[in-house]
Amino acid sequence: MVAAQGHPERAACLDGVAAALREATGLPRPPADRLTYDSALAVARTALGEEAFAAARAMGRSLPLERAIAAALGEEGPPGEV
Repeated sequence: MVAAQGHPERAACLDGVAAALREATGLPRPPADRLTYDSALAVARTALGEEAFAAARAMGRSLPLERAIAAALGEEGPPGEV
């Protein structure tokens, strides 16, 4: 995950994207992924602090689908530039 690669803000943003997609589709995160996913998010949350993490995650939740895909593929800059 991108948090482990030194990109905590992007990780938080992509978590917001994923949360919005899960909410829209009604599909939960696979249980097998929870431990790894939660650990990576904890790294991002610790690196950013709660306020910055929440802001980046909220930005991800609000991205239009095209921009969310571009962000996930690394075709756009950090969330502040998305």
